[in-house]
Amino acid sequence: MAEGKRKRRGGTGDSKGAGDSKGAGDSKGAGDSSKRRIEIVDNGPGGLIAFFGSGGADVHRRIYDADYKTVGTKLVRSIRYTRVWVGKDPRPEVRDRRGHSLLLATPEGKLVWVGNMGVQEFALAPEDSVKAFVSEIGNASVPYPYVRGAKNTYLLLERVIVPNQDLDVPAEFVNEWATAKGKPAKPASRMIDGRKDPYGHFYARQGRGNELPKGVRRMRMRTLVRRPV
Repeated sequence: MAEGKRKRRGGTGDSKGAGDSKGAGDSKGAGDSSKRRIEIVDNGPGGLIAFFGSGGADVHRRIYDADYKTVGTKLVRSIRYTRVWVGKDPRPEVRDRRGHSLLLATPEGKLVWVGNMGVQEFALAPEDSVKAFVSEIGNASVPYPYVRGAKNTYLLLERVIVPNQDLDVPAEFVNEWATAKGKPAKPASRMIDGRKDPYGHFYARQGRGNELPKGVRRMRMRTLVRRPV
């Protein structure tokens, strides 16, 4: 189970085509002033920085000195893309609107997630498409990113695929399910709405021993860059 469970609310991330390279809060890329900079969040400031624009993204790893101060960066992966989504936390109380993770669609038809688990490549289920990319921040600055597809929702941190029809249920269903499993029921005013909080819905339905709920499948991911430690 992922670190730092918390309450979340849903929303959509920014989406840009290959020709789009600038947006609000843009900062300069390494050696290319046309590229936007995104600092990956992972329990606070992460070890990766991404620069993207004009159909190309460069992922850099921070270089630290003995006092854990950043003294430079090293290019660890370059990725061509046809579309990019910036993962943000859309809740109104969150002031940082720059984003803290990326989702890239490659010319080969794959998706690449640059986030708090390094750089991971995966594919959507057949006949599915990206509708939104959300990356909310939980306890201890842990991002909880997910891709909302036309048919499924992809919980990247847990590496599972949940059918949208399983998420589109009223909050009371989750509360009743938790009570039936002997878990403490939450007040109705604080209950999770699966349509807005897919991680919370997944955790509430997850059985003992972390077995997957009915209909939920494991995702296959290929690691392109390991998570910095």
